[in-house]
Amino acid sequence: MAIATPFTAGLLLLTVLLCPAKAAEARTAILKAGEGWKLEVDGQPYVAKGVTFSGTGGPANFDRDCEQLKTLGVNTLRTWGTGDETLALLDAARKHGLRVLVGLWLRPGRPGMENDDAFDYVRDAKGREAQLQATVTKVRRFKDHPAVLAWGVGNEVILNSPDEPSKVAYARFLEKVVRAVKKADPAHPVLSVDAWTLGIPFWEKYVPSLDAYGLNVYGRGIHALADAVRQAGGRKPWFITEFGAQGEWEAPKDTRGVPQEPGDGEK
Repeated sequence: MAIATPFTAGLLLLTVLLCPAKAAEARTAILKAGEGWKLEVDGQPYVAKGVTFSGTGGPANFDRDCEQLKTLGVNTLRTWGTGDETLALLDAARKHGLRVLVGLWLRPGRPGMENDDAFDYVRDAKGREAQLQATVTKVRRFKDHPAVLAWGVGNEVILNSPDEPSKVAYARFLEKVVRAVKKADPAHPVLSVDAWTLGIPFWEKYVPSLDAYGLNVYGRGIHALADAVRQAGGRKPWFITEFGAQGEWEAPKDTRGVPQEPGDGEK
């Protein structure tokens, strides 16, 4: 999450001054700094240089993965959710002096997204409560681990919500989740992640408790992102939580309708 004004983070582009891991939890803060913002861990500046992380074959490889990433200059990882492998990842990250933006998965609003089925945020009150309680349980489980940098709640749910009422209902629910996460763990900031700047109008109107935005962007969009955030009404710091070469979903198509592969130089 390369910190700029506001934050940028790429591939999670995080740019961070590393603090050694401690036995106690590390406290993370996002602070106003002149016209921009700064990120601190235990009172020391932290510029995140990061990657999104799913590993190369499960927990048995996490130690090697983290060692190699540190060699490349990475100091922060981003995940999309938690599971049986999360503790092993946090332990490996701590061993190698890395920190983790821990993802807290919320279900998407249309079928097939990220191997999950669709969830109805407008009507399914029981399901919303179940997600809320499950999220808080995950936070309580991992919050004291010294490798935790911050929480990233949801991934592209607004992008993958079918209509305006669904987006609004999700955003209202997200505010409840963010407040609950911050109550359970006041030591780490809370972000929510969505594609491009689509989430910003909803976050600004319905999710005032967020500490920062997480923005996923690919290809040349990176150069227009700062202006796009301002045009969308963004008033908070932001992280680039995914970044890479132009995606096939936005690549121009050839005469046969096949997406054109960017050249090596552009990548």
